Amino acid sequence: MSIRDSLSFAQKVLSSANISEAVIEAELIWMHVLNVSRHDLYLNNFPNVTDLNVKRVHEILSERLTGKPLAYVLGLWKAYDVDLIISPDVLIPRPESEILIERGIEICRSGVFGKSPVVVDVGTGSGSIAINLIRNVPNIQLFATDNSKRALEIAQQNFKRFGLYERITSLHGDLLEPIFVLPDLVIANLPYIPSRNIDWLQEEVRWEPREALDGGNDGLACFRKIAVESKSKLNNCRGVFLLEMDPPQIEDVVSMFRTEHPKVEFDVIRDLRGLERVLEITIGM
Repeated sequence: MSIRDSLSFAQKVLSSANISEAVIEAELIWMHVLNVSRHDLYLNNFPNVTDLNVKRVHEILSERLTGKPLAYVLGLWKAYDVDLIISPDVLIPRPESEILIERGIEICRSGVFGKSPVVVDVGTGSGSIAINLIRNVPNIQLFATDNSKRALEIAQQNFKRFGLYERITSLHGDLLEPIFVLPDLVIANLPYIPSRNIDWLQEEVRWEPREALDGGNDGLACFRKIAVESKSKLNNCRGVFLLEMDPPQIEDVVSMFRTEHPKVEFDVIRDLRGLERVLEITIGM
C-alpha cells in the first residue's frame, strides 16, 4: 500500500467516526509513525513503509475511535515550535495559548524588567509555555508551578527532553502560593469553565483533567485567588500578568484586580478568531 493510499484509508476511517479534522489527523498519525514532517510526507514516496508501519497506524486508529483525543493516543503533541510529551494528566496545548507565549516573549525581550526578568508559569501542565519562553528568551529566570504532582512530573519530563531541567525551577502548589521570589511576569492559562458546564463539553475535552478545566461555580475561582495573591506576591512592586480566559469573563477579572491594586492598567489581546482571549494586567508601572 502506498503512503497516499494509506493516508486515504486513515482519513476514511476517521471520517466515518464523524471526526471533524479527519484529514489533518490522518496526516499527523502517519507523520508520527514515520517520524517525518508534513512536507516529507507528501514529497517522498517512502519505499520503506512497512507492514509494521501499517499495523501501528491501525492500532492508533482503533484507539482514536474510542473517543480518546489524538494527542493522548500519540503521547506527543506540538505546542508552538516543540513536540511535547502529553498524557491525560495535562491539558492538550491549544493554539489560543500561543498568544500567551508570543506576548510573553515580547515582554521579556523588551528590557522593561532588565536583562534577566523573573517569570512564573502558573499551572504549567505539560510545560508548554515555560519551554517555549525560555527557548526564545534564554536569559529569563523561570519558575513553573502546578498543584497536580502528576502534571508536574510530565512537565519535568519535557524540561529534561529539551535540556532545560536545571534552568526551570518546578514548584508544587496552587497558583502563586509556592513562589518565593518577586515575579516580573506571571503567565497563566487558568481553569475558567463553570463547574455546571463541564459535563456538557465535547466528549474529547472530557478526557482532559477536570481540575485543569473546572473554574468553580462561575468559572472565576482561580482568578479571584490569583488577584488576591498578586497583592502579597508583588508586595506593591511592579509586574505584569498575562491571563487567558473566556471573553465574557474579562470585565469581572478587571474588577478583581482593580480591587487589589490602586495603580493598574489593562489591555486585551484577541485570538485568531478576533475574540478577546488574553487579559494583560500591568501593576504599579
